Amino acid sequence: MASGGRYPDGIALTCLMYIPRRPLNRYAQDLSAIIYKRLILLHALASFVDTDIVNSNSFTTESKKRAESFLSGLRSSTKGIRNFAIAPGGNINFVSPLVGNEKAIGHELLSVPLPGVKDVSLRAIEIRDIAHSTPYELRQGGLGLVARKAIIIGTGNHRRSVTR
Repeated sequence: MASGGRYPDGIALTCLMYIPRRPLNRYAQDLSAIIYKRLILLHALASFVDTDIVNSNSFTTESKKRAESFLSGLRSSTKGIRNFAIAPGGNINFVSPLVGNEKAIGHELLSVPLPGVKDVSLRAIEIRDIAHSTPYELRQGGLGLVARKAIIIGTGNHRRSVTR
């Protein structure tokens, strides 16, 4: 869908994180705290999208610039974030940073049956909260964990899902 239009299926946002390759049992408590801190950033992105994109019913060039600025600040606050993505209607059309994550553009989260994609997106919609994958090899390379958050826009037959 073109920028600036309404999104009948909602918006999908993703936070992609690196997971270190070492035994997790020894570091389980630290890893849990690290992941929790990163998931808080996904809630911050959800708030940004709610106020800047959902309320205006569009994702314009200007709102993409504001999103890039906002997400640059989020990424600088915590190491290990590979990217954040916004996907109106479940189709990723914005990734920050774009460099190194170009393959994510156009990725249809609700159509790809690979582990960590469709299943996590549907679970986020179902629970209306953050859902995450188990660690797996990323399209961009490396091992990572994907977290998504669902935002439901409207009610009844006019409900639209938004995954972050």
